[in-house]
Amino acid sequence: MKSEAPQSKEPRRTAGPAILAAALIVCALPCAAQSYQLTPPQRVRLLALIGSDESAKAAIEPLRRLATASLAESPHPIAVIRSEGLLASDPKKIATRKALQDMDRLYALAAVWQLDRRDQALAKARDYLVAWASVNRSRGDPIDDTNLESALRAYDFVREGLDASDRARIEAWFSQVADAEITSFTDHPGRSTDFSNWNSHRLKIVGLVAFATGRARYLNFVLTQFPKQIERNLLPDGSSYDFHERDALHYHIYTLLPLVSLCAAMKQNGYTLFATTVGGRSIAHSIEFALPYIQGLATHAEFVHSKGGFDRKRSVAGERGFIAGMPFDPLDGLPLLEAAYYFEPELLPTIQRLSGRNVPFPSWQVLLESVQRD
Repeated sequence: MKSEAPQSKEPRRTAGPAILAAALIVCALPCAAQSYQLTPPQRVRLLALIGSDESAKAAIEPLRRLATASLAESPHPIAVIRSEGLLASDPKKIATRKALQDMDRLYALAAVWQLDRRDQALAKARDYLVAWASVNRSRGDPIDDTNLESALRAYDFVREGLDASDRARIEAWFSQVADAEITSFTDHPGRSTDFSNWNSHRLKIVGLVAFATGRARYLNFVLTQFPKQIERNLLPDGSSYDFHERDALHYHIYTLLPLVSLCAAMKQNGYTLFATTVGGRSIAHSIEFALPYIQGLATHAEFVHSKGGFDRKRSVAGERGFIAGMPFDPLDGLPLLEAAYYFEPELLPTIQRLSGRNVPFPSWQVLLESVQRD
């Protein structure tokens, strides 16, 4: 897979921790909220593709249908997201799953507004964001808070259409989430969750909040901790701490996906972190480790030797995807490849084969990343 020289803002820097000094100097200055999905020229290119390419038009249609259906729905925010460490049958997790259906609706509404500037879509997206901002509070659990990614991405799409009071309320909610995440990291040092997949999700959420709010300390946290996460979570052979701890490609992918999502958001604002290499460890190398399994060239029996007690509970409960000994399903790797396509366009044939869509833009994410990258 290709690599690119890492950089912080505009200057080109050597890989790994050496990028931090310049990055922190930049972020010591007052920061404004920044978009990390579509610049105005990228939006123009996206609309042109949707108008000229049938696969691009088809990629947006599921979002359009969901947005239209969501106009008749009402938000169902939940005060505290409870997912991590709970079996699928737990009432708290069931309630959370139901409430989080709002995230897909919200994102669809925001994406459609970004494309079509439909007032109804903006008004309804605003209703969802304000409802959640008024009710939801983080307890600093990144596995719970990672579910808010769609809300952050939706806000990035519609922020320019919202008034100042709504923006202030929504950004206060996001800031509470980021503050809780940083507190959970700094108050109890030395835990494995400081560098496991938990921290990958933490860095993603704090990074997206940094761009949503323009608060420099959130960006500083990410820039400081990102190389450390690469060093402690990923291994020189391409495997990861999570893979060995849980004996599952599921968790190898689960720790990589938020890091790739974060890198894409950072790249949109000039921070090239994807190529960060520390002692032979890198995201690209760890994706290479997973590729033979995702491509169906190798197999792995999942969770057989997991050290996680919760994995055993899920296996005994018969939860799909967590039964010890079941082979890794290559389709579970598709979200990672779609996210990594932003940096590695040569992944497209594998994405097309897994998705069953041999077209230039087999999904909305591939379409979006195609215009972001150009």
